[in-house]
Amino acid sequence: MTRLKTIVIISVFLTLLSCKNRNNASQSDHNIKSAYIETDIDSVNTETIVDAEPEIVTFDWSINQVLKSTLISELQQDSKNIDKHIMKFLDEYSKVEKDFNDTLFDLSNYDSLNTLAYAPDDIIYENAIEFKNEVESNGFSIAQSEGMIYIKKSTDFIKSDLAEFLDSTSMDFINLYCQEIDSICCEDAGIIISENLLVERALLWGNLLEKSKGLDYKHVAESEFNSYLFLIYSGQDNTPSFDWTTGKFSKNLFELMNSIVTEYPSSIASKEFKEYIELLEQSDLKRTDKIDEYLKNLMK
Repeated sequence: MTRLKTIVIISVFLTLLSCKNRNNASQSDHNIKSAYIETDIDSVNTETIVDAEPEIVTFDWSINQVLKSTLISELQQDSKNIDKHIMKFLDEYSKVEKDFNDTLFDLSNYDSLNTLAYAPDDIIYENAIEFKNEVESNGFSIAQSEGMIYIKKSTDFIKSDLAEFLDSTSMDFINLYCQEIDSICCEDAGIIISENLLVERALLWGNLLEKSKGLDYKHVAESEFNSYLFLIYSGQDNTPSFDWTTGKFSKNLFELMNSIVTEYPSSIASKEFKEYIELLEQSDLKRTDKIDEYLKNLMK
């Protein structure tokens, strides 16, 4: 029952990400602001046993290579629509990720593969290690959530062979997109990156939003920017921006927002921060109905 519940959670998580991608021209899969975010499995215990269970279903690992070679070909032939080609690739890559996870969760030998994350007696099955190596050799990586493995994007695969074809805006987008995959902001209903980095990401996504007007990156940048604003302004259940005891907004976040306003006055982040700072100052940093209404409108 526990395995079923966790698989459902991960499946819903991946489905939501897939839907978000389609609705927002393929937004970052790790928006990433979910309470159920993965942990990479970088290494495994070398103690193994041979697993006798057959792997009935196979994965078509050639799909990713076809996607990447198609992308490179399109970029070579059409340098005027880089954003469209990149977003098309990320959309399709996200779909493959979801389909592969659907297949993975249905495998009869999933439990033996899952010894990568949960290994009774610290024994990892040989076929699990082979599967991990195969996944990593074919454009994905293995991650885990609540002790259950699943397949996730590889930023090395995304970035490979792209640099020579990208303009500065596209490079900025790819770097930010991959940062969201490699360094997640939130886990278990809490923010796990520093407040400095939290504010910096809002600044960077806002800068990209401004540069990507008229480009397919715009919808992704807008979604990420607004998500980070909300994380700064309100926090998450386990890491609220307003102190549980005093009811006051984080002094450090308040100062960090003010520093952005001072150092980058023309940035989109600065303009947004100024408005919220004014609301906070009106209430001596305490949460009010007016602030709640502001946050509600932000997420519409």
